[in-house]
Amino acid sequence: MEKEQTRKKRKPGGQLGHTGTTRKGFGRIDRSEVLKAEKCLSCGQSLTKAKSIKIEKQSVAVLVERPCNVVEYQRHHSLCECCGTIIVILNNNETLKYTIIANNIIKSTVRRSIHSSSL
Repeated sequence: MEKEQTRKKRKPGGQLGHTGTTRKGFGRIDRSEVLKAEKCLSCGQSLTKAKSIKIEKQSVAVLVERPCNVVEYQRHHSLCECCGTIIVILNNNETLKYTIIANNIIKSTVRRSIHSSSL
């Protein structure tokens, strides 16, 4: 009992010097969808030619008639050249907009919307 009280508590998460492991994924992608906003939520500017400053990939196993269908979402973070807002389409038909100043997210809002961009 005394030994437990004198022992230092470890911080949560991976410890220094420990080699981490990550999931290996599904091994196959059955369908791929590109999630990219068509216009800026702040000023209405078209984002069809906007530069994607980041692309996140997320694989999701979806249950279908076969055992499962693996979908890869390619979520583009589009920078509006007009107002500097960054627009992201989320998987659940919502749009996220945020602004970054000096590496800090200043303002972010989520809005329900309908989009159609798929491969």
